[in-house]
Amino acid sequence: RPLTLQLTTLLLYIAPGVGWQLATRGPWLYHTRDSPFCLLQCDGDKLLPPHAPAVVEVMLHVGSSLVMFDLLYFYWHKMHHQKRCLYKYIHALHHEYHAPFVLVTQYAHPAEVFAVSIFSMLVPIAIGAHPLSQWIWLLLSVHISLEAHGGYDLPMSMDKLFPTQVGFGGALHHDLHHQWPSTNIQPFFTYMDKWYHTDYESSKFAKLRKPSNPGNADTPKWHLSGRSLAQYCLLLAVIAAGLMYS
Repeated sequence: RPLTLQLTTLLLYIAPGVGWQLATRGPWLYHTRDSPFCLLQCDGDKLLPPHAPAVVEVMLHVGSSLVMFDLLYFYWHKMHHQKRCLYKYIHALHHEYHAPFVLVTQYAHPAEVFAVSIFSMLVPIAIGAHPLSQWIWLLLSVHISLEAHGGYDLPMSMDKLFPTQVGFGGALHHDLHHQWPSTNIQPFFTYMDKWYHTDYESSKFAKLRKPSNPGNADTPKWHLSGRSLAQYCLLLAVIAAGLMYS
């Protein structure tokens, strides 16, 4: 069945998109001061901006894309859990695994893969992000999604780099969502779950669970190891070097 889903996604979305781009040399949807829109016969060498964006601009656009995508997908996700027909015919497939692992990230109905792809691509385009900023954002979003479905609360995860006030969910947050699908609906952050009272801690399931189980109040909320800090400093250094010499 996973192979069938991947083939369906390939035939419905990926193959037609790639075929269209090869046949028409378009579209070029990035829009900056040096790079206008182009739908047909686009020349990437001329349309690609000659200069890389400033580091502050990259951080602003990547951060904005993260927040906006997270908000859009939260409402899409919430709707597919509350509407029985949408859950049954689209989103229930992703919840066949109650204990997710990395490959479950893409184990989803083609319609869900399409929606996530549209959100991921259109958000940075809508805010006028540089192509390089969009590529960094796509890598970051895939990385966070893989972490969330990884099934391991690793010390070098993204949610360990920031204090709890930032509200990154992490693997534990999403693992609980697969166990109790009506809770922890927000994909990356947690503030919307708290706002709508869909967070696991506010649910009846948390009250019924024994204190010794994962996800309880005595679970450490933040641990920043030297190894995780060094890894992400190295990652930021590589990105900064690429921006400076591109």
